[in-house]
Amino acid sequence: MIGWQKIKQKLYKLWRDSRSYGKRLTVAGLAVLAFSFTFLFFGPLELTAFSGDSLVFTYRDILWLLVALTVGTTVTVSPLLALVKGRLFNYLVLALCSCTLCGYLQALLFNGGLGLLTGDAIAWETLSGSMVGSLLLWILIPLALMLLMYLSRRVWEKAVQGICIVLVILQLVPSVAIMGGAYDAAAPSALTDYRLTAQGFASFGREENVMVIVLDRLDYDYIEKVLKEDPTFFDDLEGFTSYTNAISAYARTRPALVHMLLGEEETTYRIPANAYYQYVWEQNDLLEDLRAEDFTVELYAKKQNLFSQPKSALGKVENFTDAGTDMHYDVALKKSLEMSLFRYAPTAMKPFYWADTNYYNEGVRPSAYDYNDVYYTSLLADASADRSGKCFKLYHFFGSHAPYTVSAQGEAVEESTVKDQTMGVFRRLKAFFDRMKAEGIYDDATIIITGDHGAAMYDTKPLVKATRVGLFYKPAGAKREPLKLSSAPVTTGQIGATVRKAAGCSYEGPALDEVAENADTVRYYYKSVCDTETFREVQLCTYAVTGDAADFANWKLIKTEDISYNYN
Repeated sequence: MIGWQKIKQKLYKLWRDSRSYGKRLTVAGLAVLAFSFTFLFFGPLELTAFSGDSLVFTYRDILWLLVALTVGTTVTVSPLLALVKGRLFNYLVLALCSCTLCGYLQALLFNGGLGLLTGDAIAWETLSGSMVGSLLLWILIPLALMLLMYLSRRVWEKAVQGICIVLVILQLVPSVAIMGGAYDAAAPSALTDYRLTAQGFASFGREENVMVIVLDRLDYDYIEKVLKEDPTFFDDLEGFTSYTNAISAYARTRPALVHMLLGEEETTYRIPANAYYQYVWEQNDLLEDLRAEDFTVELYAKKQNLFSQPKSALGKVENFTDAGTDMHYDVALKKSLEMSLFRYAPTAMKPFYWADTNYYNEGVRPSAYDYNDVYYTSLLADASADRSGKCFKLYHFFGSHAPYTVSAQGEAVEESTVKDQTMGVFRRLKAFFDRMKAEGIYDDATIIITGDHGAAMYDTKPLVKATRVGLFYKPAGAKREPLKLSSAPVTTGQIGATVRKAAGCSYEGPALDEVAENADTVRYYYKSVCDTETFREVQLCTYAVTGDAADFANWKLIKTEDISYNYN
């Protein structure tokens, strides 16, 4: 009985409170508002605003949801929290305030070194310093606030309210700036209301087909890994020539993908990105020229990797349409909140929430094309020559890009290796080519398989090694002979001329098969270097490449330029 009396006394002290409900509501309201504004509004808003070149939705798509969620959480949770009294109330408010302040400082101080969410595994072992600093932050701030609470509850209460007000103001100002259009990089793209869909994905022309199949990050080193295990693996690519001395011009999908079609190098990175994409299509309208030769044009890639203005594709690309109303807002909201969680979580917890941008796009706009296993399956099962006329198609697939989730047999798995994934992707393509043969459209098809760029190295450094890409070319009419090899010094920038030649358009050469084995030519490679904190491209290194591109001694750095203002 005595023990129960002591328990009741302790509970009474825990609950006893001389403050009115209104006073507690003020404190609770500020704590909940700061928490909600940080994690449910500002985090998702800023992340989606400045990721327009990676996401299929913008902050404007979900702004009303973020506002509703923030306001709803604040007006619902605050009155409920204010019903709690005494020390228990203080502990809950302390937890909210500490979490908000720690999250804000985490994003501000300890998120450097995470890089871009490209799918590559983050070297968490190199972030031990960040993990320790982050851990200390998340321990010391709550302890400091707790100590202040025991020293003086009144001072602690004012400090908590002051911290919450300051945090809201610090994030309210940039929020207004983003929504007011103060940041060019945060402005929704002119492409926002348009998309490239999967329409016609597995449908081919009975007369003629020209296709470029881009396997993201198909580095020739990966090809050699496969050949080391199985020297005959690629031999059954009948009619193809493998170029063993091929390079791309760029280290990133933007602008490598559009460069391989149009070949423009002079203005890349030297004018703002959106202006560049508009300019290159105005100077070289491959799409119009293909249509003039009666080709239906279909491009299966992320729209922002090819265009910046709707007019560049409208009426020219068959599967380029307005966005419609099929966006799954609940999925977009969920994904934006998950991004916010990853951003604000302590460094040591981030591995549990890590994902690449493809994950954050998945399921948001079902009709928008995004490279995943669904489309490989469609090629293998549904490919058919079910339309008259001629087709030009560009496919951008995940290829040899991390994360590795394709087995050597071409099956989806939880975890694989870059070598096995490369083998698996090619086995899928071989099955597709068998399907084309069965449909009677393989022999007359022009097919190019390549990577948009080579292996990822250091985003924040110039080149540290040579980088080649895999490049396989089968012209229409090629005999079904085993794979041939060529050491001709070619670049992916010659693919556009090759496509034009195959389609019967006028072109400025040379096409791939017009480059001599021992051609004395200089090729140029442009490596952008990112800032270590923001990972925005700030420097451009230009290399002149002669002879064998596998030998890094043949790569000469000839120019370094500051592109932080122009390009970004």
